[in-house]
Amino acid sequence: MISIIYIDSMKEQRTNQNDKLAIEIDGSMFTREAILAACNCYLSDYYFDVTLKANNIYLVTICPKSQNPNIPLTIEKEFKNNLIDQQLRNDLEKEFGAARTLLVEKAFSKAKASK
Repeated sequence: MISIIYIDSMKEQRTNQNDKLAIEIDGSMFTREAILAACNCYLSDYYFDVTLKANNIYLVTICPKSQNPNIPLTIEKEFKNNLIDQQLRNDLEKEFGAARTLLVEKAFSKAKASK
């Protein structure tokens, strides 16, 4: 039996053994880049499988690398928070990336001129 919990644009599925966690993510709210960046933060402890399903839904399956097959309950919340953080970073980079690049270029050009 799989229990399903609906939370905004992400659905969680956890097996009874807690040996893997599957999270469905709405691709209209979160980009592929943000999803992969969120996964990257946990690669030392978990294996990830990311697939694109119908209707722009990503399925992220998380399995532990350790001999202990249980996934802590906190990983779900940590992953979601990290996903939101990564999406926000991507959005801010799109909006202000050019301005940041210009400021850095200006700062380095002044440093070179003063030498």
